[in-house]
Amino acid sequence: MKEIRLLVKQKWQANAYQYFHTAEACPLTKSDLQSLAFDINRFFMKLFTTKSIETVKYCQEYFDVSLPSVLWAKRVQLNLK
Repeated sequence: MKEIRLLVKQKWQANAYQYFHTAEACPLTKSDLQSLAFDINRFFMKLFTTKSIETVKYCQEYFDVSLPSVLWAKRVQLNLK
């Protein structure tokens, strides 16, 4: 399980950083962030064969995967400082 956790975390972080560096050129709307969150939630639902959003949230927390809206807010706060 430790290897799976590491693999998911590394893959997610690499994609998230690449996406946000690309997204700096154009503004993201709330709808854009919600669409990305939907995709991530569906990925976890399929990965763990569940339809429970509570289970998905728990797995995201366990694997240390933040939704794009959370990552975007952190990035905006860093840029404001």
